[in-house]
Amino acid sequence: MNPSEPSHRRDFVRALTLGAIAAPRVVADDVKGAEAPKSHDEVEARMEILLARFGKHAKLDASAREAIRSEVAGVVRRGEALRKITLQNGDGPFPVFHPYRSPLG
Repeated sequence: MNPSEPSHRRDFVRALTLGAIAAPRVVADDVKGAEAPKSHDEVEARMEILLARFGKHAKLDASAREAIRSEVAGVVRRGEALRKITLQNGDGPFPVFHPYRSPLG
């Protein structure tokens, strides 16, 4: 995306939610803990990208920025949890639930 091109406010929301859609929620206790310094750097870097890309279109006060920062921090924590899972080359996607239907009659 070219920074000089005008962007739509929906692009801002799409950029925020992209990580949440791609990463499922992880409920492990160790993931809920405090952020490591590396996580904090990644959160700040992602916030800078969002503000550079959409800051001129969105008038954000301090509480709105903190709400966005907490959402970004959650996405970063879930991403770190997913990176810890080791996969082998033959591992397939998570199985989809297919309910059983008994034959009619």
